[in-house]
Amino acid sequence: MARPPAERLAPETTQRAGGARGTGPDAARAGHAGKPGVGPLAPGAGSIDVVGVREPLLTHVQSALWAAGLAAEVFPGADAYLDARDAAPSDRRSGRAQAAGPESGANRVLWSVEEPAPPRGAVLVGADGEEAWALGARHPGLPLVTLPSGATWLGARWGTRSCGGVVLAVGGLGGSGGSQRAALALARAAEAHGDSVVLVDADPSSAARWDTEPGTPGWEAARRWAVDGSVAGLPRLLATDGGIARLGWGGDEDPARLGPRDVEAVCGALAQSFELVILSVGALAWPLHRSPGGAAHVLACASGVGGWPRHRSAGASVSVAVLRGRGRSPDGPELARLTGSAWAGSAPDPAGSEPGRALSRLAHRLWLPRLLAGLPPGVA
Repeated sequence: MARPPAERLAPETTQRAGGARGTGPDAARAGHAGKPGVGPLAPGAGSIDVVGVREPLLTHVQSALWAAGLAAEVFPGADAYLDARDAAPSDRRSGRAQAAGPESGANRVLWSVEEPAPPRGAVLVGADGEEAWALGARHPGLPLVTLPSGATWLGARWGTRSCGGVVLAVGGLGGSGGSQRAALALARAAEAHGDSVVLVDADPSSAARWDTEPGTPGWEAARRWAVDGSVAGLPRLLATDGGIARLGWGGDEDPARLGPRDVEAVCGALAQSFELVILSVGALAWPLHRSPGGAAHVLACASGVGGWPRHRSAGASVSVAVLRGRGRSPDGPELARLTGSAWAGSAPDPAGSEPGRALSRLAHRLWLPRLLAGLPPGVA
């Protein structure tokens, strides 16, 4: 008879000195040959202290952490945890604090006892049901997760994956300037190249606004997750178009509530999971004083003639591309010189929602290789 999924995932545990139980390498190999161990790791390498959690909740905790590539070091109560923490070498304590994620210097602890008070940065954990909320009421101000329903959130809270991706803001000079088509062309080039990419719509006034699909998170959810430090789980929940992840607007979201710092926090967090974060901002506020979303690079798309002064952004590289429509188009290299920007090429840009072939080639042959090399999309 097949064992229940939760039981199959539950790691074998071994009794450890100091009252803590772990799922050490030997136990993991014995119980789960060929699977990653869910036991104590080297300091700072993905180990979570689990305090006062008992079966059957413990099985759900260990399963959620294992699915996220994290280890569980289990303490039967607060006294055992505090004794072990006080006896730990100072280098282990500092290593654990450095790995704590969004709370600088905080502890990575799952806490399930009412007394004493949990350490700073702890996450309260309980079983699904009303009893868990009593624990939350006892320690207000700390996040509470209930299992098994909150397994995704728990795994995302201290997810260890870090990509260090590039954030590029794409906008238009004197209007959108075909910038959404340019952003889409670049996203498809990255997809074809096998790079992980997310396309982020930060332009709620656009006629081509990307609304979220039912059941997928929008800006408000992304903002909360970024502030909470749990955005590592967001990529798995985003809507996708082939291999391109998308973050758009929920139907009832108020764009006025989304500030520049919110956009920057979300894009920075997404860059931990994607190699390329493309932020479509619509019309750029020119002269540019601040990089939208804290982007390392800005691609300004111009389609019409205008008197554009030099940009004033000191925090990002700025490149200019000319997307030629039916009207008169600016001289690209001259525009780049006048605005103090790098020259990112030109391409015909037929009206519509889809980028043309020439624009797609420009994104594939020039913009993408340079961005992946850590360079601006344009050439100075």
